[in-house]
Amino acid sequence: MSIIAFIIVAALWAAFVVTMFSEPSNLIHIWNNYRDQFVVLQAIEGLLLLPWVLGLATWASGWDVWIRYLIVFALAWTTIYLFFPWRREEAG
Repeated sequence: MSIIAFIIVAALWAAFVVTMFSEPSNLIHIWNNYRDQFVVLQAIEGLLLLPWVLGLATWASGWDVWIRYLIVFALAWTTIYLFFPWRREEAG
């Protein structure tokens, strides 16, 4: 099951990064669509898709592009690392 979750997480981040480089304006449209939804639906989606919502919020901000790239890649790396099923478990 963890391998399936890892593949889904990696695919979502791959799609995000491809969109970020090919059509960055689409990320703004996705962010605006997310913001136009009902608050309850935003909360549910925000909890389920937290790293990607943070990535969209970062991309829609007015920060310099290099800062946005840095934050998005940090979010992607952290999320993929945490879902990596072959991580070495700490002996406790």
